[in-house]
Amino acid sequence: MDGTTQNQGLNLYWYTPVHMATNRVLYTMQQVTALLGFNHCVCTQNIEEAAAWTSNYPVFNYSEEVVENTAIHIWPHTIMLQKGIGWQQKPTVGSWNNLPILFETQGQLGFDVLAATFYCISRYEEYLPHTKDAYGRYAHTNSWAYQAQVLHLPLVNQWWQTIATRLSEQGWIIPRKPSSCKVELSVDVDIAFKAAYHSPVKTLGSAIKNAYKGQLKKFFQAIKQPASDEFNTFSWLTQHCLQAGISPVFFVLLAAERSQYDKNNTPSSKGFQQFLQNLQQQYSVFLHPSYQSYFDPRLLQTEAKTFEIILGKPATQVRQHYIQFTLPHTYRNYLQQGITADYSMGYGSINGYRASIATPFYWFDVLANKATNLLVHPFALMDANFIFEEQQTPQQASETLSNYLQQSHQWQLPLHIVLHNHFITETPDFAPWRQVWEQFLENYSSIRPTIS
Repeated sequence: MDGTTQNQGLNLYWYTPVHMATNRVLYTMQQVTALLGFNHCVCTQNIEEAAAWTSNYPVFNYSEEVVENTAIHIWPHTIMLQKGIGWQQKPTVGSWNNLPILFETQGQLGFDVLAATFYCISRYEEYLPHTKDAYGRYAHTNSWAYQAQVLHLPLVNQWWQTIATRLSEQGWIIPRKPSSCKVELSVDVDIAFKAAYHSPVKTLGSAIKNAYKGQLKKFFQAIKQPASDEFNTFSWLTQHCLQAGISPVFFVLLAAERSQYDKNNTPSSKGFQQFLQNLQQQYSVFLHPSYQSYFDPRLLQTEAKTFEIILGKPATQVRQHYIQFTLPHTYRNYLQQGITADYSMGYGSINGYRASIATPFYWFDVLANKATNLLVHPFALMDANFIFEEQQTPQQASETLSNYLQQSHQWQLPLHIVLHNHFITETPDFAPWRQVWEQFLENYSSIRPTIS
């Protein structure tokens, strides 16, 4: 191959025999093609055509056959030939290029990176028998990445970036995007205001509690002037985000009925509705489906309708409250509701990359054996995990944040962080955490010009 050869249209070319061209193989090829920045995925089952391509294009050979001059030869693992969850073993963890890997095979790489990618982003392991956590969610302790102590690594990105580097060294033209190392910050608005915009029953109960504490005057002041409400940290947060060059995204909880885990402001409150409408004028506001909606999908439809009435747009992007979701059921409900993007792909019990990837990908329904148009946006870090689940100190959390940011810079990847407005207040319990995020945003602001 002539090292100066141009890959016209920057397509990524694949060869796999007919019996290997399964739905999961073709789906993963599409995701990898997009991940590497190529425009189109071109796949042939004709070995002669693939051989002819090699003189002009980088060709990935996904087979047990030898095709001369292909850029990469990936030897397939049997999991990619199957439908459903016929393969139920725990994958063993190997090593390649100083990175943990799954599905060791023969071939040039020594592992089936396509199978490893599929296993991670499809969340295949979540379909297998597993234990639940206290909330009935998939417990992170089941995960191979947790057990191998690599939950902090966006391995899918790292595998393919390493392969892309090899292609460049071979002289192939590889898409080069502008640096994508950036902090993406989203805010779960579980309770926008502590005192204001609640039901009369809730307000009466809160008034009694505050009277007992000798804080009744402050309570009614917050109702009268919501800007002084303890949980109203939005101006502070957006100001610091603006200085850091970040445009935060907000997910608002709109449960019609209060419950043990859904304690949001009353959606019918005109003041609360006006607050959301004002927020939407400057920032993206999406739906935060309630904890209850996980158990009763009809509530998702109700909350989506409420969202549309208040904000004048359909609820097409969501993150599940308490990260309460189960595959494939929750995502199927989303698709039936017309939801096209989900931001729940992370753990509500530990920080790290649940799907071992830092960038968005389309969901594959393993049981139905088909790709979908639901775009999944993974997150890596959540304030609640630092505080309540991992019980880190603010100093430890600052160090963790620094490490994740450094890693994102090294691999040129986005770092998605989830905050809650009521966990960054000026109260004694949360003031130190407010300082953590203020310092983190200031640090990011100071280095952003060098990584943007």
